[in-house]
Amino acid sequence: MPEIIRASGSNMIWQLIDRQTGAESGADTSPDSASPPSASPGPLPSSGCMPARRAARAVLTGGSGVVARHNARVVSRIAAIAIDARQPEVIASFWCAVLGWRVSDVDDVGISISPSDGSGPTIDVYAVPEAKTIKNRLHLDLRADGASTSQELRRLLDLGARRVDVGQPDDASWVVLADPEGNEFCLLARPTQDL
Repeated sequence: MPEIIRASGSNMIWQLIDRQTGAESGADTSPDSASPPSASPGPLPSSGCMPARRAARAVLTGGSGVVARHNARVVSRIAAIAIDARQPEVIASFWCAVLGWRVSDVDDVGISISPSDGSGPTIDVYAVPEAKTIKNRLHLDLRADGASTSQELRRLLDLGARRVDVGQPDDASWVVLADPEGNEFCLLARPTQDL
């Protein structure tokens, strides 16, 4: 997982950028000495000139002053995946059946479901007045576990999933499905036992 190093007024950020880009120390080491370009600068220059530092800062920090570096402590964990639904009970029941999970909490705004052992993130289903209208930008990818992919597909369809076309290729190795309110998810080709 990435380690986050926050740029302050020190040279630490430039030392890291110099290491990652091969740039030499020297020129201006102030983080505020140059504004990052508004567009992606492309490949990082390898010379020790100031444009290399500008490009490095733009690429490595996105202009935010934060650089991610691997092999470090995780600072966040996914706690829940939220699904909006007109009928939260229907969607929560569907996903409980699909995943073998249970309802873990119900309140005035929604229903949480989770694995029986309480591990991992929950799925929180919240009531909303509007129907889903466009393709999800985020979706779940499922893998059959203890059954063949064709058996799992049949089971998902029997539970109320339906096949949908979101523009996937005809020869896609996965199957795109939707829950009863149209939230897309995929069933991957290889079951867990084949991994």
